[in-house]
Amino acid sequence: MERKSAGNFSGDVRIDVVFIPEMAAYVDLSGKIALVVDILRASSTITMALANGARCVLPVLTPENAFAEYHDESFLLCGERHGKRIEGFHLGNSPLEYRPEIVRDKKLIFTTTNGTRAFHACSNAAELLMGCFLNKQGVCDYLVQSKLWTSQRDIAIVCAGKEGNVGIEDLVFAGLCVYTLKAKIDVELTDAAKIACLLYEYYSTDILRMLFDCEHGRYLASIGLAEDLEFCAQIDVTNVIPIGREGKLSKIMSNE
Repeated sequence: MERKSAGNFSGDVRIDVVFIPEMAAYVDLSGKIALVVDILRASSTITMALANGARCVLPVLTPENAFAEYHDESFLLCGERHGKRIEGFHLGNSPLEYRPEIVRDKKLIFTTTNGTRAFHACSNAAELLMGCFLNKQGVCDYLVQSKLWTSQRDIAIVCAGKEGNVGIEDLVFAGLCVYTLKAKIDVELTDAAKIACLLYEYYSTDILRMLFDCEHGRYLASIGLAEDLEFCAQIDVTNVIPIGREGKLSKIMSNE
């Protein structure tokens, strides 16, 4: 399909921000692009796993589901509960663990306290992506390009939060996406999207400080994972975007 030029663009994209996965049940995601965000740490870890050569990621809700999906050594069991690696799993939820020599060509079965719940909450979206600071520009470029070559498609940024509570880190990233998109395309913002944008503007000069100040960041630092915060605060490390297809996440590049 021939893509429209930016000069032919017309109409608004409505951007909403869903503060926690439980709120997704009250949002009609059909026909929309859902961008799932779990900065600390699922979307950051999944992005790096795919960037470092993992074949795909299968998000599941419980450790029991994960063990049931494990069939042979082409799989790795990955994930955490309360920030710590699950007993019997190969990897936890630190992006630093997912090195190329470990994950290349592997299928990852992945369960986390918050991020995989957010993924499953968006199963009825027309398209599902995962975003984080590490791939921010790639995600935003993809969303802009998607508007130019498709019919009207609104965007819902769904934040994972922390065990049913709002997480500042996810809202700040959502606000960064809103801030970036509204500079490139005509948008209509919900009140929730405006709140996220204001929060990003407040923290924009020091993302790392925000990660150390937020509730979940303080918890991770307290259990010895401060290095993860430093890693997850990096912006535009990769243009790999995790995209959900048939219940799994695989990678696309922002220029595809």
